[in-house]
Amino acid sequence: MLDIFILSLLDRGYETTYHLQRQAGLSLGSTVPALRRLEARRLITRQETLTLGARPKHSFALTPAGKKLARSGWKPLFDPGRADDLDAILRIAEMARANGVESAEIREFLERSSRTRLEAARTQGDSLAADEPQKYVTTRSRWNRARLEAEAKFLAGLAEEYKKVAKRRR
Repeated sequence: MLDIFILSLLDRGYETTYHLQRQAGLSLGSTVPALRRLEARRLITRQETLTLGARPKHSFALTPAGKKLARSGWKPLFDPGRADDLDAILRIAEMARANGVESAEIREFLERSSRTRLEAARTQGDSLAADEPQKYVTTRSRWNRARLEAEAKFLAGLAEEYKKVAKRRR
């Protein structure tokens, strides 16, 4: 998922680790290994430019195979049941937006993702009744349920924003 998102960002003009970190909000700790994987798979190329500082500047460009994957690799993920964390859902929605998917489709994706999170929260809550409230496992389960409910609420609100965007475009 992260690899495809990075390819998508490179396709949109983010060329350096600095751009990926500062402008796209990705951590260097996850970005650098992903860039190495993408380079090893020949989906990107790295160019080194000498600078006045001690370190050279590295920029990255997509190969034709990388460009193809950047523009289509996210499509199988555009299903709310496939994304297991909030970052993945948000990245998929962003890639869909960047690739010209209609706001209504992105809204539906976010709404379904919200419902999936709510269902997971309810399932999480079903196991809580029998445990003692002070036990770590119970407390952790309560936290997980609250997190899933908060994520579902956030995704539902984000879906509403896409509804407003679609109305303004008419």
